Amino acid sequence: DWREQWYALTYADHVPDPSESAEVVPASVFGRPLVLWRGADGGPVRCADDVCPHRSAALSEGRLRDGNVECYYHGWQFSGDEGGRCVAIPQLEDGASPPRSACLRMRECRTVEGVVWAWMGDGDPDRDPPAQGDGLEDIDPATGRHPEYVVNDFQIDLPYDHSFLVENLLDPAHIPISHDGTPGGGKRENAQAYEMTVDPDSVGPGGFRGRYRTAAQRDAGGPFVDVVFEAPGTIRQKGKPRGDDSDLRFGAALHCMPLSLGRSRLLFRAYFTGLPPLLKFLISAKPKFLQNLNSCKILEQDAGLITTQEDHFARTGRRVKDDYTLLSTSDVFVGAYRRWLDGVGHGMPWFQGLATARSPSDVAGVDVGGRPPNPALDPANHRAG
Repeated sequence: DWREQWYALTYADHVPDPSESAEVVPASVFGRPLVLWRGADGGPVRCADDVCPHRSAALSEGRLRDGNVECYYHGWQFSGDEGGRCVAIPQLEDGASPPRSACLRMRECRTVEGVVWAWMGDGDPDRDPPAQGDGLEDIDPATGRHPEYVVNDFQIDLPYDHSFLVENLLDPAHIPISHDGTPGGGKRENAQAYEMTVDPDSVGPGGFRGRYRTAAQRDAGGPFVDVVFEAPGTIRQKGKPRGDDSDLRFGAALHCMPLSLGRSRLLFRAYFTGLPPLLKFLISAKPKFLQNLNSCKILEQDAGLITTQEDHFARTGRRVKDDYTLLSTSDVFVGAYRRWLDGVGHGMPWFQGLATARSPSDVAGVDVGGRPPNPALDPANHRAG
């Protein structure tokens, strides 16, 4: 059941303190809109369904007032510290109390390693949000900085389904081609075969784990990069580029979240430790917007290709297995992920596995009115054009 999962919504430092901004933060999971806010400076992030119980306007269009989230339609205010209870209605007579039914649907929300997670199930969560480990619990959630590591956090919303985002990020083989000459990308002349394996004993509803290295690294006895795919959409990587004899280590936590049909959110975190002091200083001193420019460029390069993939299957209705030719020297993780979706997709509002798929129109309670709910999925509106 897709609801019985933790979903990474944003980074904690993306949710402002009330003294800095009255802004509330919108999010969504599989088309279910949510709103995030803090009731006090340094306080916990609160999460609720993004609908006002007065007349169903979106609370994310509102603002904070006195630590409460206020609907911008009629000024009703709700307290996250009191379980979403309505605490103020300007239109009530003096001395009257807000209706008890005027209460938000709150979601269990926790911050782990500077990432804000929400539990979408109706009951209490049966487990804690997942964590990268590797010392990242020392990240300052207010700033995203770590006392030892160089950490780069980057968030962006993308115009394609989260499954194609996961597939793309599980595919190191495209980097030298698609991002040839791009800083942070690769070089065309480095395209090659990969030694890429999935541990068969690790495959299950919770995901799978594997490792990879290039053919050149294999021939030189070089190290592997360890990869974990973690349901519902997180890719974790750890590696030692110079082997066990070096202090240099890197890791990544890539959260691919399903915002809605044809839209996804990427929370991209990369971190390094063991860097030479001068290099560490130069990287840390680089302004955030400059750090993210290359990330934006790389994702733009991918978007023109990924949207054509998604449009192809939306237009033809064909299955992935019919139109993919997967190689054992580059596409092992892609095949493993699509087969994983075959096994668990029945619990999702929509999915596209290797051999099976389901559209929102096949699911009770998800009405698309016979039309693509996102104009980008209409063949007449090709997104890469």
